[in-house]
Amino acid sequence: MLRLSRLLIICGLLLLLPSCSSSTELAQVTASTVPLPSSAPPLVQATASTRTPASHGESDADLMATLMAAPPATTPPAETPVAMSSVARTYLTSTLDDMQQHYILSRSLDWSEIRRLAFSDAAGARVPADTYSTSRLALSLLHDPHSRFLTPDDLKQQQEMATNQPAPYGTRLPGAVGYLSLPTHLFVSSTHDPYAEQGVAAVKMLDQQGVCGWIIDLRNDNGGAVWPMLDVVGPILGEGQVGTFIDMAGNKSIWSYRHGQALLDDQVLSQAPVYEVHHPVPPVAVLTGDMTASAAEAIVVAFRGRPHTRSFGQPTAGVPTAPGYYTLSDGAQVAVTEALDVDRSGQSYMGPITPDEAVPPAVVTGRADDPVVAAALRWLATQPGCGR
Repeated sequence: MLRLSRLLIICGLLLLLPSCSSSTELAQVTASTVPLPSSAPPLVQATASTRTPASHGESDADLMATLMAAPPATTPPAETPVAMSSVARTYLTSTLDDMQQHYILSRSLDWSEIRRLAFSDAAGARVPADTYSTSRLALSLLHDPHSRFLTPDDLKQQQEMATNQPAPYGTRLPGAVGYLSLPTHLFVSSTHDPYAEQGVAAVKMLDQQGVCGWIIDLRNDNGGAVWPMLDVVGPILGEGQVGTFIDMAGNKSIWSYRHGQALLDDQVLSQAPVYEVHHPVPPVAVLTGDMTASAAEAIVVAFRGRPHTRSFGQPTAGVPTAPGYYTLSDGAQVAVTEALDVDRSGQSYMGPITPDEAVPPAVVTGRADDPVVAAALRWLATQPGCGR
């Protein structure tokens, strides 16, 4: 059975050599790309000049007689390849079907070739778990970091990591600026998520202390569940439609914030206490970095096109997209990017989001001596209500 590790080693970069699969091709690649180590002995051609002479008084005629009398050498029979079981084939087919049907750029891919490579790699698979590495191989051919395969053990580990997650943090900075840091939030426990409730409580506390503008720090937010995050920033962001998902067929799903609710179309996905900040449409600085990913990038997109808003820091991680999660028969999941994030002006995103003002990366402290925070404070001081 040709496993993933063998494909990657023999084919080099499989993504760049998708046709490297037949035995002839593998032999060619191996012969052309694998040099002998410097310590290997030189190859010696068997010629009359290098032949070892007979010894111990044995003549050439004696040697020939001995060879003629020896039994012929036998070649051991080749092992018969084990056929892929129908259970494993059905399972892998279902995984590939989900990928092909839902991936946002599916129409640009050669699925016949992807399936050929996948079933070749999974030859001999007997149970669904035998195809896991093949599913990851197929996903790697999408060139999409947001698409991935999660085994039942992976999902269990994620749920364990989701316990005792940090809550949003807020503090008041010089110049009467409210600073709000959003951490990663992996799972939504219910529509009344503690993350959203604690975040809105921080917003309320700072607003009641009297702030003229806000800094939303997403530099340590790797993503997770976007809806509680949207609920946290909702009172600052403002009500109404704030973004859209669009799939490969052009279908759109609207995300919005209304009265403490984060909604996808008309479905309430997160509910937090209703709160209205004292200064409607306050100036907002959004801080980003290379760890700002996925759901955090959706929050960046939600602020794009909003009045009195500017972003600072470094480009985001580059996955401002929406994956769909499809559960397989054994509880594993294949996550496939099925929609792009679109801001309120209609701009879609795929790849890193560049901030309005680049600031060299620095240790995130959330204080005024943090260079990215300092740049945001300087801008906020020029905005109506804060500096003039």
